[in-house]
Amino acid sequence: MEISILLFRQICSLVLMGLAGFWLRKMNFIHHEGSKGISAVVVYICIPCTLFMSFQTELNTDKMAGFLYALTAVFVLHVLFFAATWLIQRFYPLDGIERTSIIYSNCGNLIIPLVTGIFGAEYIFYTSASI
Repeated sequence: MEISILLFRQICSLVLMGLAGFWLRKMNFIHHEGSKGISAVVVYICIPCTLFMSFQTELNTDKMAGFLYALTAVFVLHVLFFAATWLIQRFYPLDGIERTSIIYSNCGNLIIPLVTGIFGAEYIFYTSASI
């Protein structure tokens, strides 16, 4: 139950940050060029630094087993997403962008803050399997 409450709090904080960004953009405090800059800093600096820091730990058999478990789960999910895309494509024509958005999620940008807030920075090591 405690993890559910932590997850709910983290999701609420992410929603509030998103709403703040939306409001700042609507009120013209942040322009299109500024939002591109913020996104570039997050994608090219913050996320790689966070991943780099998560790998600065001692590697043992438990960590490798957990990482291989996460990698297997990601592989199985991608196979399911490929199958879902193929099934949907049979009944409803999808273009390339729609197929790609079903198969490849943008979980890296959303998962890292959630995992950090709930489990701590040391668990980012396992999320790197999906990134």
